Amino acid sequence: MSLKLQIILICAFSIIFVWLVTRVRKNKVDVRFILPWIVLDLVLLILTIFPGIIVWFSGLLGIYSVMNMLFFCGFCLSLMVIFTLTTAVSKMTNEIKRLTQRIAIMEKESEEKKDQGNAGVEKDIRKNNR
Repeated sequence: MSLKLQIILICAFSIIFVWLVTRVRKNKVDVRFILPWIVLDLVLLILTIFPGIIVWFSGLLGIYSVMNMLFFCGFCLSLMVIFTLTTAVSKMTNEIKRLTQRIAIMEKESEEKKDQGNAGVEKDIRKNNR
């Protein structure tokens, strides 16, 4: 990797990191959703600063091509992001179900109170008409 490309990538990953942290600080994104992206950015930043790590790690795992190692890492990180999003969707689905049930119970209680109030008014009207 050329020094010029390395400097450009370091600047780009640093700007992306600052942008991600800023989004969290401004409460635009929840930390649990942005955390995989922050981890990915930091890993890429470290690999850009020290490109020998990826060569050493690919040799350690028995992957002979550095490009194959990069594709493998990208695949693993994609699976991590997908799993994180699946977990979040599952929790939100359960929360929506629970809230829908609570709203239905509250509406039923409200209708019952309304019906009881109307029944009392009807009794008063009947008494006054007699």
